Amino acid sequence: MGVGFHPYFTLDSCPIDTWEASFPATKYLEFQNLVPTGRVLNVEGSPLDYREQKPIGANKFNFCFCDLEREADGSAVAMLRNSNRAIKLTFDSAFNYLVVYSGEAIPAPDTRKAFAIEPITCATDAFNHPEWGLKILNPRESFTGSYRIEPVLFT
Repeated sequence: MGVGFHPYFTLDSCPIDTWEASFPATKYLEFQNLVPTGRVLNVEGSPLDYREQKPIGANKFNFCFCDLEREADGSAVAMLRNSNRAIKLTFDSAFNYLVVYSGEAIPAPDTRKAFAIEPITCATDAFNHPEWGLKILNPRESFTGSYRIEPVLFT
């Protein structure tokens, strides 16, 4: 099984090009025609390295990220921000992958006015790559994971 959630975040009515983002991924899956090729690539030195807060700008995202850097308590943190507010997304070690999407397929006039950061337990296409976090629950077993979304206002 794979578990995740699919939130789109907005900070204001401005396009995401004016926002900044950070998410703690050190690697991402290479895709071809929206299907993973099986190659896992490093973000370091690439335009997809958002381990530190930086502008989204015109960058386009529809990627599955992995090998997340963790806080001391095992959680991972992603942030979206503009000049006066932010959204902080914290998720526990049950979620080892992130899908990040910048909304190019959303119809006008709302194209690129929301940004998705989706913590998930397994990578895209994990059914064909069980090593990418696919979980199997036997009878009477359960799964638990948690995430938190916090708005942050700047004064």
